[in-house]
Amino acid sequence: MDRRNAPDPFFLNEKIVNSPNCPVRCRYNGMTGIRLCIFWLLCVLPTVVLADAGISNSRLEFVANPAGNVLTVKDKKTGRKWTASFDQCAETFGQDEWQHICNPQYVKFDLCKAESTSPSTMKLTVKDGQNGRTYFLDAELKDNALVFELSSSDMNAPLTGIGLPPVFTTELADGHLVFCDRSCGVLKKQTDFDGYTDTVLDTYANTSCLDMPWVGVVDMKAGDGVMILFETPLDSAMHLRKTQGGIWPQPLWKSRMGALKTRRRISYHFSDSGGYVALAGMYRNHQQEQDKFKTLAQKTTERPNVERLTGSPPIWGDGDVFAFLHEARNLGVTKAIFGNAERGDRGRTDMEKLNRMGYLTLRYDSYSDILDGKTWFQHDDVKKTAYVLQPGGEPLKGWQTLEGLQYYSRSSAYALQAAQTYSKPLIEDAGMNADFIDVMGAMDLMEDYHPEHTFDREQDRQFKRSVFKYYTDKSLVIGTEHGNDWALDLVDYTEGSLSGSLWWIPGENTTGWNPGHLQRPVSRDDFSPLYLKYGVNPANRIPLWQLVYHDCAMSTWYWGDSAGWFYEVAPEISEQKDLETILYGALPLFWRDDYRGYNWSKHKDRWLESYYLTVKFHAAVFGQQMLSHTFITDDRLVQKTEFKNGALVLVNFRSENYRTELDGQPITLPPNGFYAKAPGIEQGRILQNGAVWTFVKAKDFFYSKSNAASQTAPLAVAGEVVLFRLDDNRWNLLFRPASRLDQLDAAACEKFIGRGHLKVYPLSTNWEIGAEIKSDGTAPLRLNSGNYAIILGASTPQ
Repeated sequence: MDRRNAPDPFFLNEKIVNSPNCPVRCRYNGMTGIRLCIFWLLCVLPTVVLADAGISNSRLEFVANPAGNVLTVKDKKTGRKWTASFDQCAETFGQDEWQHICNPQYVKFDLCKAESTSPSTMKLTVKDGQNGRTYFLDAELKDNALVFELSSSDMNAPLTGIGLPPVFTTELADGHLVFCDRSCGVLKKQTDFDGYTDTVLDTYANTSCLDMPWVGVVDMKAGDGVMILFETPLDSAMHLRKTQGGIWPQPLWKSRMGALKTRRRISYHFSDSGGYVALAGMYRNHQQEQDKFKTLAQKTTERPNVERLTGSPPIWGDGDVFAFLHEARNLGVTKAIFGNAERGDRGRTDMEKLNRMGYLTLRYDSYSDILDGKTWFQHDDVKKTAYVLQPGGEPLKGWQTLEGLQYYSRSSAYALQAAQTYSKPLIEDAGMNADFIDVMGAMDLMEDYHPEHTFDREQDRQFKRSVFKYYTDKSLVIGTEHGNDWALDLVDYTEGSLSGSLWWIPGENTTGWNPGHLQRPVSRDDFSPLYLKYGVNPANRIPLWQLVYHDCAMSTWYWGDSAGWFYEVAPEISEQKDLETILYGALPLFWRDDYRGYNWSKHKDRWLESYYLTVKFHAAVFGQQMLSHTFITDDRLVQKTEFKNGALVLVNFRSENYRTELDGQPITLPPNGFYAKAPGIEQGRILQNGAVWTFVKAKDFFYSKSNAASQTAPLAVAGEVVLFRLDDNRWNLLFRPASRLDQLDAAACEKFIGRGHLKVYPLSTNWEIGAEIKSDGTAPLRLNSGNYAIILGASTPQ
């Protein structure tokens, strides 16, 4: 009988048998079929489906274990093993009105197959245990990094999001997370569940975000750690997931226009020492390798006015700049970025005068928040040009004033058109040499579903970058809010990258401090415990942003979080912010109004002290790489930073003295004391002969404040002395002795200036120059309390 077309008795009543991890086709009929199925499972499945696979290089060893549903990576240099289980993977996400991820749901995934494709590469096949969808993870070892690329069997299948690879964990003696959440940097203890617990940080968002697309895990005791870097960051987020062993970072991928669409790439960079400083260095190197890194020196070569940022803090306000400078310049405010410089009906001639004096001049600019109207500054056709964040949705609402005026959010597709419409009359023809573009550097990268302008986050980024480039092509100095780093090669300074995190969380009193609306605090209850913990406490702040970008962009505070706002309610916070500004080699931010910040008329002396202590040191480290940040004491309240040009800063945030040695010499820092030096400058707040001496000694500036005269500085008499160069031919002296009977030897001024035969003139309360003060010839000229103009050589006083 010809059986070629007859039914095979072994395969009658065909059925499918599933393995625990993946479907395996196994047909059976009776005992013979069962024996064949068992034979197939025993001989084939272990080598094809459930076998371990491993790859390694000189630094790392990576093993995938389908039977255990786990991945393991070992750092050969430290011996530390990191393990990830597919038993809990994020599979479905919620989304709020701003497209932020919320409520990720975790289900069991199955690692079906692991296959080594070369000594350093591996392909993993993973199945979603909930919906059966198949995903692929291509793994590769590159030096000290483990890299994954995620794809799926259907890249266009509907998707809310996915969390692959699963979270890697290990045993750490003192584990901490590090990241920038609209801030200089957060240091978060993994076993502390107060704050940042089950928080989702969306990459490149406004708040609760990642300003740089990575999170670090470090052992503060051993010094080793890992940087988890989104190499395709625009559709990503990190879930700080609470587990029994602490808080661990779980990578999440958002959908792109409703599907996976593109391959997603993430890398794990392992460090054997150096803590978060080493991780920041790794990211800095990555940015350089990706050609996403542009220094201030390079920017200055292309746009020379960028150099004017040296020692130039932003000074905002509604008042007339010239009225402010009539007094402030005579008090030493010789460098600044003047926001709203056009106020007081000032025009091109006025801006050119300020520019010649060395200042940066700009107006407030924004391309995001609009009212309905013709295309202009903060106006556009809302129905046509606003973002729509959901298919069939409504125009996206933006800023709302305290009075209830509602703005809408202009789509980035129309931002460049708006810039081209009004930049010439409002900025170029007005003589401005800078532009501050609010919101754009802070706002989320978003998907737009408006039927006339539909695009993804990558296009959103490109549209926004085109606006920054439009202005850099005009040689303007560019500032922006917050400072997500996708734009940093086009931006010169950022308002907010010096602030701590969580200032946006209100305290018990919700009617007081409102940083965004520039509303002054009225009590300590205005500050939330989480803000005080992560945004203020220096033990939980780190200069992560500055370790990467100090030589690329100037950092300052968010304008509603700057030092002056706190002075009347919590003056210790104002003092601490000055210290952090110096420690990070950054700049303060001021208000020239009487109703914002310090309140110029009421607290002028404190305003000026903040200016004196910070701007000259910033000028000394401008464009210099920050090399290190170190916690000197176990309580993390004595800290040190070092810069590439040899500059160093030591700060004591403690409430008690700190004694140490610098350059072989003993030094005592009082509470909130500091010492800083750089080429051409030395400054500090130190304990000398039982008295606190605060001083700044630079080439063209001297400041001293103490209840006792200094034995090491002739100008440092008891009281306060400020001596500074006003222009090429004139210096100003401000003398406030501790006693009205104390006098200052004019020869000490000559010695500091380095010129003899100087002419000294008194300055009136209105800063008018009086008649020359001369010695009677029998004794050296000595000066009483007051303000003086010192004229060089034969110049005529102006």
